[in-house]
Amino acid sequence: MYAHIEELADRMTEKLVACRRDFHKYAESGWFEMRTASLIARRLTDMGYEVLAGRDVCRDESRMGLPPDEELQKNCLRAKEQGADSEFLEKVRGGFTGVMGILRCGEGPTVALRFDI
Repeated sequence: MYAHIEELADRMTEKLVACRRDFHKYAESGWFEMRTASLIARRLTDMGYEVLAGRDVCRDESRMGLPPDEELQKNCLRAKEQGADSEFLEKVRGGFTGVMGILRCGEGPTVALRFDI
């Protein structure tokens, strides 16, 4: 089993390295991760996940240290210019950069993984 997992990981290495390099090429500060969040949401959708993003997973009143609206808008435009996914960019604009991917595989057990970007 472990050998099979290693083989699958080896086949993905080039693609994963390219993704990491792309994300780092367009670095975004906290609350401005709109490009990254939109691309993650697109990739999860393309892989068959049910995707929730933006206000579907972020409560306005729970966001602390949010930059001014003018800065959020400026960075949303920057994200668009740098290749953000337009469908999901609309959902994550304004600093609502949370993304959740749900893969339904039948009855439990349920596993949750959390990643910061």
